[in-house]
Amino acid sequence: MVVYITIFTIRERRGDAKMTTKKLISMLLATSMLAATAVNVLAAAPADYDGKAYESLGYSSEDPDGEFNLAVIANGDVNIYGQNTMYIRGSVYSNGTIYAANGGGNVIDGLFISGTGDTVFGSDNNNDEWTQYRTSEGYVHVNAEGTTDGINYYSVTPQYEGGILDENTAPHGVTYDAYEFPEIDNVVDSMEANEWSTVQTISEDTAITNLHIQGRGLFIDTTAGDVNVVIDNLALSDAYVQVKGNHKANIYVKNSSNFDNFNLTLLPEGMGNLWEITDAYASAYDYKNAPSWMTDPTTTYFVNCGDPANASLYLGEAGSKVVVNGSHITANVYSNAADFTIGSASKVKGNVYTGAKDFTIADGGTYVYGTAYAPNADTFVDKSGILVGQLYTDTLKSNGTGQIIYKADKAVTKTESTPVPEVTPVPEVTPEPEVTPEPSLEPVPTGTPIDLTGVGYAYIFGYEPDKIELVWVDDENEENGGHSQWNVEIRMAPNDSVTREQVAAMIMRLIDQKYDTKNASYPVTGNIAAHAGTWYERGLAYIASTGAFDGQGEVYTGAITRGEVAKLIAYGLNLSESTETDFTDIEDSQYKPYIEIVNAYGYMQGNGDGTFKPDAIMTRAEFCSVFNQIIDRQDALLVSKDGRQVTPETYYFTDLHEGEWYTPVMLRATSAYDEDGYVDIDTRLSNIRNVLDNYDSQKMF
Repeated sequence: MVVYITIFTIRERRGDAKMTTKKLISMLLATSMLAATAVNVLAAAPADYDGKAYESLGYSSEDPDGEFNLAVIANGDVNIYGQNTMYIRGSVYSNGTIYAANGGGNVIDGLFISGTGDTVFGSDNNNDEWTQYRTSEGYVHVNAEGTTDGINYYSVTPQYEGGILDENTAPHGVTYDAYEFPEIDNVVDSMEANEWSTVQTISEDTAITNLHIQGRGLFIDTTAGDVNVVIDNLALSDAYVQVKGNHKANIYVKNSSNFDNFNLTLLPEGMGNLWEITDAYASAYDYKNAPSWMTDPTTTYFVNCGDPANASLYLGEAGSKVVVNGSHITANVYSNAADFTIGSASKVKGNVYTGAKDFTIADGGTYVYGTAYAPNADTFVDKSGILVGQLYTDTLKSNGTGQIIYKADKAVTKTESTPVPEVTPVPEVTPEPEVTPEPSLEPVPTGTPIDLTGVGYAYIFGYEPDKIELVWVDDENEENGGHSQWNVEIRMAPNDSVTREQVAAMIMRLIDQKYDTKNASYPVTGNIAAHAGTWYERGLAYIASTGAFDGQGEVYTGAITRGEVAKLIAYGLNLSESTETDFTDIEDSQYKPYIEIVNAYGYMQGNGDGTFKPDAIMTRAEFCSVFNQIIDRQDALLVSKDGRQVTPETYYFTDLHEGEWYTPVMLRATSAYDEDGYVDIDTRLSNIRNVLDNYDSQKMF
């Protein structure tokens, strides 16, 4: 299966190449990390560790079962690198070397187990040179000074909730058996499955040479027994395949011109059709101890559906490349492809089995709920891609804000041989009953509000470019024989979580820009001291100076709720005007006074259903909407003075799509505007990001 990757280009004549190259490099800082490939697999634990308790290897743990919870099991090296917040919940096993680089909050809740005796801390991003800081045993909890004291959750070096074990261990022994396409006598040359004209139902084994699915146009009915469907060439238009009945459906796809927005759902007997049931999360499925925010039944991830074991989806032939984008699939997924990627906010409910050499889980909103078997792969978990389950792979590279979530090995410590002295028991004293204090609301800002309307430049850019390459294209019809062409790919990641540090930095940038306060300094208080030297230090320091973090011992970075966004805006802009709201879900929220403040100013309006959802994580797209309200840009034009229309291609964005509510919102938030209200495209493309942070980096969005 081949899926096309969109590349936006800038065309220039060879004579102008030098000037344009300099301008684009200025804009993008010309340094980017190429995407890494992620692999996920589930199988038995390595033989040397299967069933072994911590105590048998000289470790103790608070884990009730006393067993190792291996989230990652790799034949070769494991490399955790980059300057973002990679999170692994569980222990990491490698029959090679484990590399753990300094990062902006890499967290591993478990043990490192290296079969070579090498665990290396501190690496460059290219993995060419390694800081010689190693340990072969003991409890490891490292902060920026290389000591074990005073570390916090998001430190400038990785945090480990376990120890390091270096033992001679065996590879996991998992193999991948390639599937074969079944031979089927019932052959259909061409089939159109169209929700609006011809809805097709397949209830027997069928081979289809060319199949085009539009909308909810195809049913596979397994009421009478298992059904095999083999598709040579598949074309999709926001397609749904619905499996009805209690037997199994096996769907084989050899080639596809476009495997985007493909939705495979299971509708067991008695559930009716997809459009007759309510979207909800299938909470009955076992998600390997997924955190509560993933199993919230009010969150729409999948259609409420049956066991993914009732369907299998086979994608691609040997040697092919398969990319699944924006799809919801409830099935076990198999792929013979040499290169297999799940991305662009896809949701897979079921196990993944692949023989790929390169396997990737990437992009904000991309989830695989189950287990992934990729024993031959160089695996990449990248750019906010999330695997909820175990990963079995050859090698693993993890970067960005990706996550592998299995089961934490918490409070693992090296067993000490020193006996614990006996302590004479002290008579118990009956404590005085505690008096429950009256609930109190946090203080609100006072003073003159900070007005940010009319800010010309927004300083929102997207993630670091996934690709920047300048190539020469020959063309006989051009005067100079061709032109140089930029291939650039940048993501705005609308469905990713906005973070505390991003919100703080954006407020600070707007104030600096409008009031020329770039040279103003703000103290780095103790609760944000761990973030000194980061790109977002100035933003956090400013917010701390307003009192927003008063009473907090530590200020963590990472995803932020809608309620706290209201608080940071209220403090950051010194807003005090308030009005009662009709929101039905904020009465008991600690953020109630701030929600009423930002609502009074018109910056946040709720969800349109009478609720505000103060505890819901805010997305980057939602923050851009609030951002536009603050600077009075919600109705701004998306056209330049000379008539050029601003589109995602203008700024090389690959994940903003026509028809999505957030596309014009995020384009407005990232544009520069002149005094007449037109987009200044040239200024936007030539401006170096983060100049107001006094930090030479591209870590802001």
